[in-house]
Amino acid sequence: MRKGPSETLIRATCQTCGDVELLVGDVQVLLCATTNEGTYAFRCPTCGLAVSKPADGRTIDVLIAAGVELLVWDLPAELDEHHAGPPISYDDLIDFHFLLESGAAEAAITNFRSERAAHPANGRRWGRARR
Repeated sequence: MRKGPSETLIRATCQTCGDVELLVGDVQVLLCATTNEGTYAFRCPTCGLAVSKPADGRTIDVLIAAGVELLVWDLPAELDEHHAGPPISYDDLIDFHFLLESGAAEAAITNFRSERAAHPANGRRWGRARR
């Protein structure tokens, strides 16, 4: 009797338990459409650890042919954004926290946006601690 796709066994390696056997439904192939890099992921049936391993094109093709689900995703567009200015500091974060607690955050953000629009290259950083 021939095994159906859901009965196909896939051998993989868990970093804790070693070699394990999985069913097709226990594995997912993840492919990044932006970089064309792939991985396969599963939860170890012995210890429950979530495992993700890099996969080359041949491995991806074999897994998909066996019936493994393919999930295609894109890198977030934010990675292509231009970021100018210095990173925020802990002081900036603390100031922002107190601003949110005071209820004045909306007015401060509106003021910040209007100042930036009037002087986009002034280098002023909103929320900077003044000492």
